[in-house]
Amino acid sequence: MKKKLLESYLSKGNKEDIDYLSWLAKALSFSGQKKYSPTLLEIANNKSVAKKLRKYAKISIPVLENYTHWNNIIINDEQWDDNLSINNNRFSLMIRSDEFHLNRLAAKRIHYQHIYKLELLDLIEQKLVKHYQSTYNSKLFINSFAWMTKALAGSRIPKYKKTIELISQSARHKKLRSKAKRSLKYYL
Repeated sequence: MKKKLLESYLSKGNKEDIDYLSWLAKALSFSGQKKYSPTLLEIANNKSVAKKLRKYAKISIPVLENYTHWNNIIINDEQWDDNLSINNNRFSLMIRSDEFHLNRLAAKRIHYQHIYKLELLDLIEQKLVKHYQSTYNSKLFINSFAWMTKALAGSRIPKYKKTIELISQSARHKKLRSKAKRSLKYYL
């Protein structure tokens, strides 16, 4: 990807070419490998590069920093469970982490891909029960916990309904209560 990006970023390609190169820049950032930082900086700071590509290269620099940190959490051999698939191990580590971005990302993937494994759902439930009354007041916290609530309810497994009801009635944040209430519709 890096080679292709470096070979083509100065060309005055059409819209589709620039879109493709922008996606390559974003893909490099998701790797979390710092070796791509100079490439992204070079593209972001070169005025002869297409404006859209420069924009996405600039956006990708802090994303690269985040993924450098997050990949250490997502790929943690010490907490690896040989009974889970690679993806489910990663989701498990993301849920256990204190990074709300990772909590939310795991919950979204679990929900949208219908990965309703009890091991993962139990982790989500434990995290929700432990923190739903938290005084964290960030939008990211509320959004992350709303997604975990939705993933849990989306499973439609009866044993989790009481947890969703508890959150819908007594979560500290009104928006989280509202999202939990909405998630209860999965049980109808």
